[in-house]
Amino acid sequence: MLYNVDYNRGVIMGFGQRVKEQREHMGMSQQELANKIGVSNIAVSSYESEKNYPKASIFIKILNTLNCDANYLFQDYKDFNSNFLRLTEKEEALIRQYRTINDAGKQIVNSIIHSFHYAYLEFRRKNGFLDLDYYVPISQKNGISFDGVKKAKIRILNDSLNTQADFVFQVVTTHLSPMYRPGDLLLVKQRPPYNGDLGLFRYNQNQVLYSRRLIFYDEKILLAPVNNAHSTLVLKNFSDIDCEGVILGKVIGNVTFV
Repeated sequence: MLYNVDYNRGVIMGFGQRVKEQREHMGMSQQELANKIGVSNIAVSSYESEKNYPKASIFIKILNTLNCDANYLFQDYKDFNSNFLRLTEKEEALIRQYRTINDAGKQIVNSIIHSFHYAYLEFRRKNGFLDLDYYVPISQKNGISFDGVKKAKIRILNDSLNTQADFVFQVVTTHLSPMYRPGDLLLVKQRPPYNGDLGLFRYNQNQVLYSRRLIFYDEKILLAPVNNAHSTLVLKNFSDIDCEGVILGKVIGNVTFV
């Protein structure tokens, strides 16, 4: 099971704990949630303890009832622009070791980290730039479109994240708010998506390009929105969609057009 660190609370939380947290935040009992989503309170208890997971139809009811989105419940996936970070076992071990040393030792460790971080920033500053294709898509009711859009060239910092991208596009709708807002420039990598990836998915049935998070869940394929203003698409087959690219995050550093 994957977990994420909640830096605001200092605890590690999983899917079930997020459901419980949001339910209690809304002042709702397990029985009340069970009644609203059409299951028993035992089922809700098993979801929160992560002994079982809801099927896709119940999962969507949970999102609607708790007034939250899939990103909130599945924060175990690393997002470059969030406050949440999935730690490796080695990183967790280093944090545990750091907590055992005294204040003088922590000052030495902090000094070393700051020195290496400054050296990295200097390297990045001197490392030059790269040019990528840049698009401003057309806004549609349920998504966006790149059809007929002229591409330009954008010059960005030769940063480790920037160099992973194949092209850049400008956010023109609120589909990705509050994670990304209109005007933000996003890096896109053209590769097959993995479970939990945020990407650009073309639905073959209507040819609309959706900005959604891909979730494989209970033998279903979900394209989950970032916010509650948009609906979750439930697909039967992966062949129903084409992935135009995976969103890596916002462009790092200054931008110029060439």
